[in-house]
Amino acid sequence: MKDLFNTTTNESNRFSGVNFFHYSNRFGNSFELTKQPEVSSHKIHPEELLTPNAFYQMSVGQIPNLWAVCLDLATRFQTKAKKFTVSDLVQFMTSVPSLDQEEVKRFVRNSETHQVLVNNDQFKILLIHWKPGETTSIHGHNGTECVFKLLQGKLEELRHTPDREARLLSSSSYLPGSIGYLNDQMAYHQVGNPYGTSAISLHVYLK
Repeated sequence: MKDLFNTTTNESNRFSGVNFFHYSNRFGNSFELTKQPEVSSHKIHPEELLTPNAFYQMSVGQIPNLWAVCLDLATRFQTKAKKFTVSDLVQFMTSVPSLDQEEVKRFVRNSETHQVLVNNDQFKILLIHWKPGETTSIHGHNGTECVFKLLQGKLEELRHTPDREARLLSSSSYLPGSIGYLNDQMAYHQVGNPYGTSAISLHVYLK
């Protein structure tokens, strides 16, 4: 069974402890601080939205600069009149761009392969580097809705019945741009990288 969704498709000196302009000059990339939308007269700042570790590692170039992606999702949550749905999240994920290859190289060298970018009362964003041969156990997501997108490389997913028997339901292969959706009522799953090169995926969990 195929995955449900498959597409190939200055505000300065507000921050403490990290020099964003040094990051911009060194790597040619920077947070889009001058383009932040205002929501209820309150601008969303990186140190408010990102986890402390993601805030630091993104600023020094150890993980891809996904600040604009995180900001976009947070803004959609705050501006949407009705409840944010899975369909909204899938639409959002289709807009997530491919990664800069220099940033990919630095992330692959990073010893921390699982990066929690955002974790608040509404959603969690997780960036994962899958090393060749790495695989997870069969697992669910504690009642959350999970939408994930493969940004780099290839992955395989096995879906199982969400019970003690864990009978195999389906097997899917993911290529860059593929998007998948899962909740605990549908299935538990096991994700792995049986290939010879690294893979990178972005996961968003609706709480």
